[in-house]
Amino acid sequence: FTAFADFPAQFILSAGKQTDLISLQAPANFIVRNFVPQLAILDRVSAFVTHGGMNSVHESLNAGVPMILVPQQIEQLMVAKQVIEIGAGVGTQMTPPLGTPSISQLQSSLQGVLKNPQMPLQAKQVGDSLRSAGGVDEAVQVIKTFAQKHVR
Repeated sequence: FTAFADFPAQFILSAGKQTDLISLQAPANFIVRNFVPQLAILDRVSAFVTHGGMNSVHESLNAGVPMILVPQQIEQLMVAKQVIEIGAGVGTQMTPPLGTPSISQLQSSLQGVLKNPQMPLQAKQVGDSLRSAGGVDEAVQVIKTFAQKHVR
């Protein structure tokens, strides 16, 4: 909240089902809910702050939305590095302790994403590539074919 309270934009925070929303005292430019329909929201945003889990990253790429990645564990750090490498996002606090970016890191990361016109293009290009590869249906078929040939 401190990092973005004065930022001239609307923020949406999914706080989790167990969070007492009233106790959060969110700034006026934040919409805070226990749950938000992430896929629907990604179709309408300019950037996505995420921990870098595979599902969220794929959903963001599919929507063509660049990311600010705040990995919480090693797996998410590896995913974040790949997103950064393809130019579809920026990372914060990419060394231990993970998941503890400073206010200035968050602010500069968001500014960097919003000011870089290549990032949404890269995210869209990778999302297009994922869709053209066949998506989930193709992945299931590849696994089934492999299993039929190699698993007894």
